[in-house]
Amino acid sequence: MKRSRWENRALLCGTFFCALSAVHLIDEFLWDAPAEFHLSVDITLLLALLYMLSIIGLLVLAGRGSPGGFGGLSLGGGLIMLADSLKHGTEIIQPGIWRSGFSSELLAFGLTVAAGATAVTSFLAWRELRMSRL
Repeated sequence: MKRSRWENRALLCGTFFCALSAVHLIDEFLWDAPAEFHLSVDITLLLALLYMLSIIGLLVLAGRGSPGGFGGLSLGGGLIMLADSLKHGTEIIQPGIWRSGFSSELLAFGLTVAAGATAVTSFLAWRELRMSRL
C-alpha cells in the first residue's frame, strides 16, 4: 500500500500534541481546573487516563498507516484546538497574569497549535490514503 506524503508530518505533529496534552493536563490539575467542572479526583483521573489512551491509541493506529487513526487524530486535534481556544483564549487575554504566567500561556498556546497542526496534517494524510485505495 502506498504511503501518504503527509503521514510523517501528521505523526510528528501528533507526538507533540500528545506530549503537550500530558503537560497541559498537569498544569490544569495544578490550578484546580477539575473543580471548575465539579469533577471528583477519581473521575478526573479516569478521564485523563482515557484521554491519553485515546491519543496514544490513535497515534499507534496512524503509525501503522490506518486511515482510521489519521481520521481520529484529525477529529481529536480539531476538537481540542477549538475547546482550548475557547476556554483559555479568553482567559489569557484578560489583564494580569494568567495562572503561572508565561509557562502556562506557552503550554496552552502550544497545545492549541499542535492540536491544529495535527488536525490539518492528519486530515491530509487520511484523505490521501483514502484516495489511494479507490
